[in-house]
Order: sequence, then C-alpha cells, then structure tokens
Amino acid sequence: MLFNTNLNELIFNNQYNDLSSRLIVLSGYLGPNPVARLANLPLNSTVIYGMYGDRGIQQRLHNALINIQLSTPHVNIYYSTVPIHSKCYMWENQNNQIEYALIGSANFSNNGLTTPYREILTETPSNTFQPLEEYIDIVMENSILCTDIEQVRSGSNIVETPNIQFSRQFCKMSLLGRGNRLYPASGLNWGQGPGNVTPNDAYVGY
Repeated sequence: MLFNTNLNELIFNNQYNDLSSRLIVLSGYLGPNPVARLANLPLNSTVIYGMYGDRGIQQRLHNALINIQLSTPHVNIYYSTVPIHSKCYMWENQNNQIEYALIGSANFSNNGLTTPYREILTETPSNTFQPLEEYIDIVMENSILCTDIEQVRSGSNIVETPNIQFSRQFCKMSLLGRGNRLYPASGLNWGQGPGNVTPNDAYVGY
C-alpha cells in the first residue's frame, strides 16, 4: 500500500508502536520536532541522520538533538558518516527481526511528514525485509552517536575571521571550472532556493 497524506499519523499512530520492541528511522534529513515526539512512544527508537557524512549538521539542530538524546533514555540518535539519502521506517520485535517497514521519499521532519502529496511512503513486502535489514546494519556500522561528535561541521556555518579587509561594494570571481569551461549544471546557488540547501550555503554547481 502507498501513502501520500497523513504520513505523520502513519508513523506515530502505527499499530506496531504497541506490538514492536524498537522503531528504526533512517532519514536523509531530520527535524527536531518528530524526533522529540518519539519520547511519547511505548518502544525504543533509533534515529539515523543520513546526510551528516555529506552536509554535516547545523549547530542549532545538533544542540536540539543532543538535548533529546540526553533527556530521553529510550531514544538513540546517530549520525551516518557515509552520505545516505534513503528514508526508511522499520519496526522490529524483541529478536531484532523486522515486523513492518515503510520506505519512500519522506524525511523525518515536519515538512516531510505533514505536507499532503509532497512525499510518499510505501509498505515494504516481507520478502525484502532481509536485504533491508542488511542495508540498515551497514549504515549503523558507519554511524556514530550524536553525543560522540567532538566538533560540529556544517557547510552552512559562517566563521568570522578578524583583521581581514574586504570591499562591501563588489566581489570578483570566475565562474569557469576545470579547463576554463562553464559549469553545465546547477550554476550559482546562494542557499535561497526551495531545495535542501540552507541560507548562506552557497556553491557553484558543476
């Protein structure tokens, strides 16, 4: 069965929350509110932030997740050191066997779970439980607990360096790439678009 509305309810009011021992959430990106709501569920939860290995994490989000981790004993939050963009929701029994699973495009965030028709989740057939479990095991082997991060890294962090003189009137830069060619894709991106970039996260695509 495929779902494209009420994904929030599909996760938090799922019957397997009462029938299972653990919920595993693998999401490319996370929002603090859904993670905090896991404290209200009657089972253990493991959350994996997939794109940490590529984008890092903003300090504000990291602080929020640390607070949830420290205040909620049955919720564990991990950061994948390998870039993972998948979205998987799995309910396991006491023997660590999958009872029910959903996969799709919905991140574990407010936008991902509450905007109608924006994302989808579909039930995973039982004959794919084993490869899905093996996939999650690989991701977990390359993940670290959020409290073990010694220094937050993020492409959107701005570090102010003193004693540097610059002009506020203009900035000169070349848009040519390797071989003095124009980039064929993306182009300029100043982090103000509707995608997964954040304000002040700028790049020249290629």
